[in-house]
Amino acid sequence: MTFTAENISHEDAQLVGMLSLPVILFSGCMDTKRRDIEPMASQGLMLSTVGVLITTVVSRPTALAASVV
Repeated sequence: MTFTAENISHEDAQLVGMLSLPVILFSGCMDTKRRDIEPMASQGLMLSTVGVLITTVVSRPTALAASVV
């Protein structure tokens, strides 16, 4: 049986993705050497922190407006 958009549901596709993602992340983690990450760790930490701050600033007005209603 071939899986196409016509014979697989959205829920089935989501389930396959949700089950596959942890396996892919775990495999990537196990194959990555610490010495490969160390040169970029500070940049990654800074980028993730800035991303969280930007998301907070952008989404705060929407959250405040939703809580008033």
